[in-house]
Amino acid sequence: MRNDGEHIDYDKLTAYIAGEGSAEEREAMQKWIDSSEDNLRIYEQYKKVFQLDYTQDILSGTDAAPETVFNTDKAWDKVAQKTGMASEEGKIVALPEADKKAATSFPWIKIAASVLIGIALLYYFINQQGGKQVVIAFNDGINEYYLPDSSKVVLNGASEITYDKNFNKNNRAIKLAGKAYFDVIKNEALPLTVDTEYGQVKVLGTTFVVEENEDNMAVIVERGKVSLSSHQQSPDTRIILGQSEKGILDIEKNTLSKTKLSSLNHLYWANSKLTYRQAPLQEVLNDLAVIFEKEFLYNPEAILDCRVSAVFNSQEFEDILRNISVVMNFDYVISENRIEIISNGCSAD
Repeated sequence: MRNDGEHIDYDKLTAYIAGEGSAEEREAMQKWIDSSEDNLRIYEQYKKVFQLDYTQDILSGTDAAPETVFNTDKAWDKVAQKTGMASEEGKIVALPEADKKAATSFPWIKIAASVLIGIALLYYFINQQGGKQVVIAFNDGINEYYLPDSSKVVLNGASEITYDKNFNKNNRAIKLAGKAYFDVIKNEALPLTVDTEYGQVKVLGTTFVVEENEDNMAVIVERGKVSLSSHQQSPDTRIILGQSEKGILDIEKNTLSKTKLSSLNHLYWANSKLTYRQAPLQEVLNDLAVIFEKEFLYNPEAILDCRVSAVFNSQEFEDILRNISVVMNFDYVISENRIEIISNGCSAD
């Protein structure tokens, strides 16, 4: 299969996601997925859509219990619709609590039910008026989603993004409410824009965070460049933000400003990266306390000369703490969310 939206064998991909198909078909599909990063992104994107969509409740009457059904042909019609590849309108209805357990007896339903039961936070639908809008929203937690162009979005907490069915055809426009991290696929012909209530971010291809609250709109750039502008000012009035820079749109004053950041470790919730170069141990412990919601007890004088140089990628809290303790030669005691650091100081060599 070719790695574009017009030449994917949807039936085989559907069967693969559902755990069906012959061994040869599944092996061929796995080879296709592994053959390129683009294919992997396409697979992950459609899997997410498929997982959240294909348990429908058909009501036979107002008082009747819904019957859980699955229609293979309609499945990919609706998946394609949500990515701007079809015009047929659809509607998503979550499984009732009483039917979720029973639904897991069917192989097609197991995937969707596990997501609905495990998360129960996301609503995903196409606007009822013409099927033009796709809305992705979560009530809590850190949640990852792939856009139709394979750009990644990580939504933090009660956040929401909206885009239309022509995304990646004649526009890459997103509306954001809340806080999100974007890893954008570069497309010079179609810059991606993120609009909030008060401002806009425009990019070609980069990674950055956008957060808007009642006081300001903040943009933090991990790599690449973005422009930040205010809806209340001329489009030509904007600031350009580069790597490790933070832009602020003050909503009350309607002013734009930017600062250089010495560290991006506070983005661990989105990119799972921590980088330290001769950083004071106290700084590292403070980061871990915020990121993992822990409390550290220690004698500041005992660790005053301790410096940490390390890179952590997608590691659990205790793994990070264990590695640092070995290098810095300290002991620790964990009691629920409280950690006591026992140190006799760090050698200069």
